[in-house]
Amino acid sequence: MKKQSKKDLVLQHLQRQPITSMDAIELYRNTRLADSVFVLRKEGHNITTKTIKTENGSYAEYRLEKQDDSSSSGQLELSDSVDVRGNWRARGAYDES
Repeated sequence: MKKQSKKDLVLQHLQRQPITSMDAIELYRNTRLADSVFVLRKEGHNITTKTIKTENGSYAEYRLEKQDDSSSSGQLELSDSVDVRGNWRARGAYDES
């Protein structure tokens, strides 16, 4: 049986519940959670970040958001586009410069 990548383990975790860096380290030995989240976002997963502040500092909690049924096709709407950096833009939202 093929070993699952750390990115895939993070995605499976996100499908059940939010994840923090400490969760990723303790459960999956993943010390680069932010990179796994970055790659998952590039693959089209809608992952939000919530900053949790404590008296000793702060940390990030990542959550996989449910996609609307209408937008689950993964395709661009006619009014949307992607700029050269891969950022989503609404039609007419380009800079004039």
